[in-house]
Amino acid sequence: MNDRPLVIGKGTKQRRDKYTWRYRHSLGKDPVTGKYRYSPWQTIHTTKSREVDAALEAYKAELNSGTYVQKSRDTVGSYAKKFHDNREGTITPLAYSTSYSIENGRAHHMRDAHARHRHEKGRSPRDDVVRCLRREQKHPH
Repeated sequence: MNDRPLVIGKGTKQRRDKYTWRYRHSLGKDPVTGKYRYSPWQTIHTTKSREVDAALEAYKAELNSGTYVQKSRDTVGSYAKKFHDNREGTITPLAYSTSYSIENGRAHHMRDAHARHRHEKGRSPRDDVVRCLRREQKHPH
């Protein structure tokens, strides 16, 4: 295994406007293409350059430790469908067949369900989310 860190150097920061900066790190040359590779841009909203420097160092540590997870553009519905499909062989056929589809679910319904759970005791947040999503599927807005 190579003990060399993935990121060496300070990174690049760019000021986008008065309150927005973006930053990234060089990941060295790609051995196949010979072109330089870069980490995805990250954005921070601040007016202080030293806060950007701190975020740049934290990003470097995250990249070098291997804990960085690239953001996904999956919707909740597509993620749930993939999760559901991956579980097909690991749960009983009855449980698999009685699960529900949340592809038409709206984010604000899930947020509202979790907010209600924080204020009411004794109810599972999963039950609230399921109830809201089923209601949304029956009566879409």
